[in-house]
Amino acid sequence: MNTVAIVIPTHNRADCLKLLLTQLNSQANVPARVHIIVVNDGSVDGTQTMLEKDFSGVTVVRGDGTWWYTRSVNEGLKAALGMEADTIITLNDDIEICPDYLSNILSSSAKYPDSLIGSISLTKENPPKVTFSGIRKKNRYIQKSWEYLPYYSAVDMTSLSGTFPSMELPGRGMLIPVRVLKRTGLFDELFFQYGSDYDFCTRARKFGFQTFISHDAVVYSHDVLTRQNVPGNALGSREYFLKLFDKHTPYFIPNIIRYSFRCGGLPSAFFATPVFFLTFIINFFKQGK
Repeated sequence: MNTVAIVIPTHNRADCLKLLLTQLNSQANVPARVHIIVVNDGSVDGTQTMLEKDFSGVTVVRGDGTWWYTRSVNEGLKAALGMEADTIITLNDDIEICPDYLSNILSSSAKYPDSLIGSISLTKENPPKVTFSGIRKKNRYIQKSWEYLPYYSAVDMTSLSGTFPSMELPGRGMLIPVRVLKRTGLFDELFFQYGSDYDFCTRARKFGFQTFISHDAVVYSHDVLTRQNVPGNALGSREYFLKLFDKHTPYFIPNIIRYSFRCGGLPSAFFATPVFFLTFIINFFKQGK
């Protein structure tokens, strides 16, 4: 029987994490041994006490609060490799899943072995809305993407089914065969908080591995929690502008250029960066403050 390691980075979300771990322990018909690895990056909200009290079977890797997302994931991946797992799944600490989540994503993986498999993401709030459905097409020069389902559109749950090629995948529900990880290496820690998951997919594709999105494997995101951490929400113009120089945000200039270059080389970096700035400036003035 194969071994699946689930890596969950966390920081000060004890209640959300507890719910996710409870849901993981209630998964049905999982055709594999499952090990859960929580990377607790310096939480001070009782996360560690909760883990020790209620989830003694979980492997905990402890950070000092400066790891943020990418290093936290990497430390979890290292722990998973030490367990000799065959497959690794990365999850965010603020999502929820149904009892068939693991069986569904593993079933998709069985159809496309040695491939990255992502999860469709919907809001937990009703009615559920799409936050990620997979990238069916992308212009690598201007970094424009076309998703399978319109972003933030309401969705009929009965219509979700199938596994489709996706040019990019987020880490909130990404299945990674260990063979892929050993070929590509870990997530790039230059992408400190944002972008390392998309960059990892780009590098995997360059090594010849395929990337897919499973519409059967659903993760539910808490929209309020997610959006409160997105730079630019309810910020003044000055604060919004400063995000360009903050490595903890998705607007960090060096990473915008770095990712564009990796997607399409110099032409992509040359064209995509001005497009990004134009979009940023439009949003900047929309702040109206």
